[in-house]
Amino acid sequence: MFNGDPLQFINWEKTFDSLIGQKFCNNSECMCYLRRYLAGDALESVSGYFLYDDEKTGYEDARAELTRQFGDKFAIAKPFRTH
Repeated sequence: MFNGDPLQFINWEKTFDSLIGQKFCNNSECMCYLRRYLAGDALESVSGYFLYDDEKTGYEDARAELTRQFGDKFAIAKPFRTH
């Protein structure tokens, strides 16, 4: 389950892809699993994509949005930088 914590995104993404994303070719099924394994800010950030008529585009756009918002490696590393 991913709730929007950027520090957890890369681990969640790798797990999701290995267990679900790469095993299901049907984007409709992937959208269902995506909705199931998101919560909080993460789910809210992509909720509009679940309304797309085209599941392939909706799934791809939702994944891209999650990466854009929560997977920015520079934003994740910023709190750990020392001066």
